[in-house]
Amino acid sequence: MGWLMTGGFGVGSDSMTDILVSAGYSINEQTAVLVGYRHMWLDYTDGGFEFDARIHGLGLGLDYRF
Repeated sequence: MGWLMTGGFGVGSDSMTDILVSAGYSINEQTAVLVGYRHMWLDYTDGGFEFDARIHGLGLGLDYRF
């Protein structure tokens, strides 16, 4: 599973990109474990406030369906 989102273009933020890549393993019909990597870039300015960051890291999740 994965996604790629991009936006901003001067509306809300100057630019934003979000990338996620993940894989899962089904334990049974209802439960799965997921591991992934996410990287997000954000460039936001509002008056005197400026936020220019790159946030990234590994993630671990549990998917339970009922």
